[in-house]
Amino acid sequence: MWAAFFISSLFLLFLLEIPGFAFSRLMCFSRIDSLLAAPLFSIALLEIISIIYSKLGFYASWVSLSLPCLLLALILLLIASFSRSRNTDVAKPSSGRSNWLILFLYIGIAFVIATKTYVLPLDGPSSFIQDSDNSFHLAVIRSFIDSGDYSTVNVGIYHDVMSSSIISVASGFYPAAWHLLAALVASFSGQDVAFATNVTNYVMLLFVLPSSVFLFLKTVFKEERGVVIAGALVLFAFNSFPWGTLISVSGPLFPNTLGLMLVPACAAIFINTIGACAKRFSLNYIAAFLLGVLSLCFSHPNAIFTMAVLLAPFVVLRFSRWYVVKQKYVDSDMPLSVRLTSLAIPALLILVIWIVCFINPALSNTVSFTWGVTASHLQAIINVLALSFRLPAGNYLLALFVAIGFFALLRNKESSWLCFSYMFAAIIYIIGASSSGFLKHFLAGFWYTDPYRLGACASLMAIPLAAVGLEAVYSLALRIFNRLGYEPWAKISACFVCLIITMCALYVNDFNLPGFGWVYTGLGDYQNCSTLANDSKRDNLFDPKERVFCKRVAEFLEKDDSLIYNNADDGSAFAYPLYGLNLLYRRSAAEMLGNETSDNQTLRLHLDKLATNEDVQRILKENGIKYILDLDYGGEVNDERCYYGYYTWDKWQGINSIEDSTPGLKLLMSEDDMRLYEIDYSAFN
Repeated sequence: MWAAFFISSLFLLFLLEIPGFAFSRLMCFSRIDSLLAAPLFSIALLEIISIIYSKLGFYASWVSLSLPCLLLALILLLIASFSRSRNTDVAKPSSGRSNWLILFLYIGIAFVIATKTYVLPLDGPSSFIQDSDNSFHLAVIRSFIDSGDYSTVNVGIYHDVMSSSIISVASGFYPAAWHLLAALVASFSGQDVAFATNVTNYVMLLFVLPSSVFLFLKTVFKEERGVVIAGALVLFAFNSFPWGTLISVSGPLFPNTLGLMLVPACAAIFINTIGACAKRFSLNYIAAFLLGVLSLCFSHPNAIFTMAVLLAPFVVLRFSRWYVVKQKYVDSDMPLSVRLTSLAIPALLILVIWIVCFINPALSNTVSFTWGVTASHLQAIINVLALSFRLPAGNYLLALFVAIGFFALLRNKESSWLCFSYMFAAIIYIIGASSSGFLKHFLAGFWYTDPYRLGACASLMAIPLAAVGLEAVYSLALRIFNRLGYEPWAKISACFVCLIITMCALYVNDFNLPGFGWVYTGLGDYQNCSTLANDSKRDNLFDPKERVFCKRVAEFLEKDDSLIYNNADDGSAFAYPLYGLNLLYRRSAAEMLGNETSDNQTLRLHLDKLATNEDVQRILKENGIKYILDLDYGGEVNDERCYYGYYTWDKWQGINSIEDSTPGLKLLMSEDDMRLYEIDYSAFN
């Protein structure tokens, strides 16, 4: 299966590159910029085609979506070629050979680290995290494949259910770009959805993030190649992003991870839009930027607000510079009032836009969501200083590079705004993690006030600072070597040794320091968590025996598509995305409990009385439920069973009270504590 894994990775990589590359060339991007920005545009184009297919009732698959994209790419390339031949004066960014070498460095480091840190902890290509949120993600991918509807505006996990009085079968908008990519991989490979999610995440780490950050750094630090190169070395060293969003304490945040990965590329296009001189060239960038924003929206809307935090200081400082020039002042004789006015105008405009979004009814559920306080004010500040946003495992060498980069950038008029971007992101994290009330929701609400998402955003904005800090340290080391009179070969050797030591220190796993004990590192923590979460052999919510049993159930009911009642929290919800069982509950009950229909509650509490309770009988008949699947007979919590933290026996007392002798049921399959029953409607009173 590993051969299929890497073949599928190449397929997804080509699909993310070809359409977006063609669009970028049409927008007059250089070849390397087109390659780097391609995933941003390809995702938007794939989503647009999927939405059109959904509206027209066309069936989507990897073939029906790939072919139009390839055809569109060919047309765009032909138009771009014709346009360049007719307009030789169109401005183009320079693209030197060194940029291609740096790209190979980014991809090479990404390949090594993504393979070591993400792929190796997997327990096979189809291993998956049995988290509550992941039950939903996998179900959406399965629903895409089964229904042939990959549209982000028609997302649901019950496309095959016309109506139900028990659960909501409605579909609507959900940021499902990540699910679309995974569904395409599953459709192409013929493998299960868990396999597809691992391929998708691997390609995101292998190319989407490195290309996005490279484009951003080469845009901001045009004349500072050392900083751009250093970016490749520190890119994956932050435990909060991308690793902390792949396995988050709040659940795997796969869509959010994709959205954050695309932010630097979209921000780079915005910066180029502002800096473009030729009017036509600027309009091209505007069109590209708008398509990029659409891609962020399809991936996860809070990526747009992350980009807003990143770019707000850039906009303020650029407007201030333009305003001062327009007023015909120079720095030496400019009144303080003019400077303050030049800063206040764009800042107030940004604040007004933020307020409008905050009070927008469409975002009310998001900004009103409350995460509890996870740290004191002091601890939150220490977490920022130690870059320990996820768990108590900091990276102090990386934090030192960030601090050095912060103070170094403050002296740089062109890129000092990056310091304020990081500072604002850190403040939002501190308020979101350590406080409650209006200010928490106003600043952190667009990220669900989730400190782990906020930490990921702060880590993303710390990447340029860490790159600047690393470059400054090595520049200082080089000057010291020069002063000490090192020969050129000795300087190269010394720098290489320092580089190896730095990389080991940044990416080392947990280790035992004699005399002090175990030292826990950010990446070591992630790898330990990932290895444990992906271990398919250990006792878990959906353990190996339960998987085998559900696979046998799927084979037994292969020709019967009747609805199956199940306990949403005994692991059976994963049997829908993995084996196609037509379950009533296709995700965990985390979002359902406390917000359910009366019929749902009736079955949840009184299903065992199906032979005598008329309400239960009515609900079962109206909803076409024919089978009952119970993976934890009796539902009692013990050492061999795993449940989500909110599970209690009484919440599912209906199915938990069922016995093999319960009237109205016929036992079809039984193994250990796993049961499949058929409802005998003829036995109803």
